[in-house]
Amino acid sequence: MDSRSTGDVAILTGLSIPAVHRAVARFGVAVETTAGGHLRFGSKTVTALVEAVGAAPVVDRYSRQDLFVLRALSLAPLGLRSRRAVARAARVSPTTAGDVLDRMVSEGLVRREHGTFAEGVATEGELWLLAYDNPGWLELAPVAATVVLPRDRRVRPRPARSVPRRLHHLFWNAEPSMLDVKRDGEYIAARLLLSDDAQGLAWAARHLPAAALEAVARNRAATNEIKAIARNLASAAR
Repeated sequence: MDSRSTGDVAILTGLSIPAVHRAVARFGVAVETTAGGHLRFGSKTVTALVEAVGAAPVVDRYSRQDLFVLRALSLAPLGLRSRRAVARAARVSPTTAGDVLDRMVSEGLVRREHGTFAEGVATEGELWLLAYDNPGWLELAPVAATVVLPRDRRVRPRPARSVPRRLHHLFWNAEPSMLDVKRDGEYIAARLLLSDDAQGLAWAARHLPAAALEAVARNRAATNEIKAIARNLASAAR
């Protein structure tokens, strides 16, 4: 079976050789050791290590952390609402995320926007977005697309039982705090998909059952586009 050396894995992950050794010890990755004391990584071991630490190509002027932040933002075309949200998405510390964002803003690769957001009530806040039209990003985009973020090791939240406060403004003729996802799923799905609200659509895709989403595809008020979206989301939720 083919195997890789520590140097090969260092190039793949963007880590130094000592950092690869530390990662192996930290995450308990099982590796083979040659008679000469060198580590050899099989395909399963490489996969396990990449899941733990991520992978980023070596690029002049940009560190692994830089590329992790850019990759996280590229996966959030509507932007991320805070430095801490960027840190969570990029799997880096809040301090690192803040430093990277400030530098990326100064280079024009990232935009920081201030505004009022509808989150149940009007909320002042900031939004971090990639500058998709920046020539530097157009050059970096193919590189960022190859970045593999470390696996999120946080405990996954339990399935939602009610509509989050940030979406309450979409239920103007109901008492949103009284809505139950299991009991009122079809009503919630219809309201969110028909509202054309990006945050509502994202929440529906993650938390609503397939049956509730399929019901929207039969809703006379839904456009053909909304019906197609509902079918696709229902298929993904099964």
